[in-house]
Amino acid sequence: MLKGDLTKFSPGDLLSFLGHMNQEGVLTVHRGDEGLNIGFSNGSIVSAYSEQADSKVLHSIQGLGLLSLEQLSGLKRARRETGLPLQQIIADSDTIDLQATLPTFETGIREVIFQLFLWDKGEFQFNELTVEPSASDKVYDGTGMTMDAARQVDEFREFLRNIGSEELILKLTQAGQQAQNCTPETRFVLDHALGGHSVRQVMKDGPFTTFKLMEAVQESLDHQWVSLQANKSPEPAAVVDLSPDEKLFLSYKRSTLKVLQAADKQGQVAEILSYCRDHFNYFLLLTFKQDKAARCRRFQRDEKGQLQGSELANLEVHLGSDPTFQCVSGSQSSFFGKSFASPVLQGLGEPTPTGDCAIIPLMAQGEENFLLFVSSDQEDLMPGPLHYLEMINWHINTPSSYDHPSSEKKTAADEPAPPEPSVDTTEAAPASSADALVAAVNELPPMPHVVSKVMELLSDTDSKMSDIVEVLSSDPTLVARMIRVSNSALYGRGQETTSLTQAVVRLGNKTLSSLVMAASMKSLFPLDKTNIGVWGQSLWQHSLECGLAARRVAQISGYSDPEEAFVAGVLHDIGKVVILLNKPDEFRLILKRQASAKESFAVAEQAILGFDHTDVGELLLAKWQMPGNLQACVKHHHSPLESNQENLLPSIIAAGNFLSHTYGSQPESALAENSSDFEKICTHLNLGPDRIQMLKDEIGTYLEQSGLVD
Repeated sequence: MLKGDLTKFSPGDLLSFLGHMNQEGVLTVHRGDEGLNIGFSNGSIVSAYSEQADSKVLHSIQGLGLLSLEQLSGLKRARRETGLPLQQIIADSDTIDLQATLPTFETGIREVIFQLFLWDKGEFQFNELTVEPSASDKVYDGTGMTMDAARQVDEFREFLRNIGSEELILKLTQAGQQAQNCTPETRFVLDHALGGHSVRQVMKDGPFTTFKLMEAVQESLDHQWVSLQANKSPEPAAVVDLSPDEKLFLSYKRSTLKVLQAADKQGQVAEILSYCRDHFNYFLLLTFKQDKAARCRRFQRDEKGQLQGSELANLEVHLGSDPTFQCVSGSQSSFFGKSFASPVLQGLGEPTPTGDCAIIPLMAQGEENFLLFVSSDQEDLMPGPLHYLEMINWHINTPSSYDHPSSEKKTAADEPAPPEPSVDTTEAAPASSADALVAAVNELPPMPHVVSKVMELLSDTDSKMSDIVEVLSSDPTLVARMIRVSNSALYGRGQETTSLTQAVVRLGNKTLSSLVMAASMKSLFPLDKTNIGVWGQSLWQHSLECGLAARRVAQISGYSDPEEAFVAGVLHDIGKVVILLNKPDEFRLILKRQASAKESFAVAEQAILGFDHTDVGELLLAKWQMPGNLQACVKHHHSPLESNQENLLPSIIAAGNFLSHTYGSQPESALAENSSDFEKICTHLNLGPDRIQMLKDEIGTYLEQSGLVD
């Protein structure tokens, strides 16, 4: 028997668990006086009922003309007195045609699951027992219904927040009186608006699911077929006034849902363009044919705030003149970064934009390739329209972490995809070298399974959110961590995340990949109670703190991908783990020498081993086929200024390493005292005295967030 509390085990995760485990039995959930039941057989849903859902089913059957008022009353009484599922009561009845009523029961099942997702608290219990097949012998995909319910509840809560109160009264307008060709749900809403019912009454009493009726109310409001009036209660609820950030986030969620629901690529592209029209002052829609611009339509907002579209005439532009545009077109991978002097834009006679920009491959048809260029005047650290556009775009064009390793915000001088640094292995290394040590590593896997699978899905343009959710849901601990992080102060958006699907949407692909990487990397650190385990715990804590500090440095310095900095920070000392697991005696001597000689860990490693953890870490990441940018960080986090000067990431990791050692829980005095190097690194990152002081003042509090991913 499985039992627990919904505050600790969300409805989505509960249903996914029972489905994936192919359970058979009945899930019972209670919240106060309310209750519901869901029957499972081999992981599929075969029945579901609650008083609210059964009421809707009964009204739906009555609407089909299959029940008289007397029969309706008798069924309600039997349901109340016996507590049996409505479908069983009807099956036992000789006066009602069961087969004719079967289509209505899917409405009831969907209503039960929707009702469960709305509950933020309650107690549940799952009893393993034989579940008799329903009268229709029909089973339902629990995963699909769970995904639908998660999306629908999000939309439902947004709807309630927008209107302010479900106790508001629906009033039929003159336009509503003339409305034609309405859906049955909308006709029900209009009929009851004529009688002055509240939004809550209409959604509760209708013979359709609550979500379908919510959509009908929203449609009626959009067409001005109904209006909302305050109830005559003494304290009507006030309409919530959303902040600009909240409105932007809700717009992002609506666009994401529409992209996911789009029937084809054209529908997805249309939604991206709609989002751009709402949130950007300037963007270009370009069509290239055989490398030459065939058409360009400019959208720009005028002085009155109206978006105007116009065709550009000068099209003597070729993709080959612009490496960044050419890379986006050829790889079908989007570019998001700092604006640059683009030969394509210059050839079109367009000014060089300021702030950040994006180049998105919309679609390719035959010889034609459609690209979208978007520019934003904003260049701040907080999420804005371009940030959310990247998250929406991910559902159409998944970035490839390996083919296009990212660097700092790109400029025209940057190569679109910088090559990974090579590892020279032409000379045979002695048996004690870093090469031999990494080659002999058997204790560490080639790559943690969850990480490799998630990275594979993120790099696959055909992968779906449901595929990622399925991989993550195989690890209950990871599920709990994703939800906890998505509700944290770092990522929270004002609304509580209660399911893994919501967490995946909220975190976005970059944050998701970095958190999965960090959580899975923990498995590589020895964490038992032996001496090796104690040292492993210390390494893991410092790795997390370095990742968090590096993320904050990246944000303040304006680096384009703070989540990449977090991953690099977590990985920077991975070479120490290899040494610890394979040479524990030498590791102990290194620690002893470091303490007695008061020298850095790397210097002590060189003295005892002839190499240090940066050499080992670089080789290990090469073995794992990790991006060259991350390899460079592992190699140069103690000497970032010796790395490629155009690549800021090693300097960001070095700064994070200094801050985590100085202000974190794992101090290293020989490193912390070397503040002159830190100042040089900050100069390289263009961090002035004010920002450096801000970093030092806040980093201690920021490092306390390490418990979220631990």
